[in-house]
Amino acid sequence: MKFYSDVANELISNSCKRDETKLDYGCTQVIIHIDSVKKEKLFGKPKGEYFTLECANLFALAPVVMEYMIENLAKYLQKKINDMLKKEEYKVLIVCLGNDNLVSDSLGAEVFDNLIVSHQSITNNVLYALKPSVYGKTNIKSVEHIQAMVKKLTPDICIIVDALCAKSISRLGTCVQVCDSGIVAGGAVNRGVDMILSKRTLGVPTLCIGSPLVVRVENILNEFMQDLSDIDVDDDNLLFGKYRNVVVAPKNIDEIVKQNGYMIASALNYAILKLNVDEQDKIR
Repeated sequence: MKFYSDVANELISNSCKRDETKLDYGCTQVIIHIDSVKKEKLFGKPKGEYFTLECANLFALAPVVMEYMIENLAKYLQKKINDMLKKEEYKVLIVCLGNDNLVSDSLGAEVFDNLIVSHQSITNNVLYALKPSVYGKTNIKSVEHIQAMVKKLTPDICIIVDALCAKSISRLGTCVQVCDSGIVAGGAVNRGVDMILSKRTLGVPTLCIGSPLVVRVENILNEFMQDLSDIDVDDDNLLFGKYRNVVVAPKNIDEIVKQNGYMIASALNYAILKLNVDEQDKIR
């Protein structure tokens, strides 16, 4: 059976080009490069760079560890943006996707609430924040909404924030992924009505950032059966077909969303506006 996961590090073996670094406090940083059509087909992920910052004890981080995670995520984001734009001053449009009424899909809303928007009042960089409502409420696809705002605001780069789907329950809320290959809104539950959100569709360099907050039920069942027999299931359509559009989240999902939303937003503020955590907390 093929697993579904938005987290590249779960699907891609060591045979793919990767840089793994052990950090302090039990944190790990992994950068994976998918640089050929063959690898695209093999791993089911579009070409690009996939960065993952993870910590197994993310559920109960001490303030010093949270700040350490924020600083490392911000450091990567800052370098990635500078490499993509080749300049130090820029305008950024951060688009926070998701559904406020569904906790496991409200990561975007939490990030949105913790962003510090700036019209050059703090640095020469400008940060715009956008939180589109879901297609079912507006009849407007996310890509159409974002394209209109990109045309109006003319940002140098667009950053998409969304909740991700993991392969294993051990990944839930314990990592953050950044990629430059794009993302499909709603793709985790096979109900995405949008085309991929990427540089090709938005017209500007695009980064996608998120944290896995749900797992598909058939992934859990297959993982459980493999733990029992270490033999994969052949007829997955028969056994797992009715679970295709069902996802589950941990019982403390509200705490995880709040924590990860704060972490991602703080890293974005740090990278773009050059504000450390203490400075951000004073402004909020």
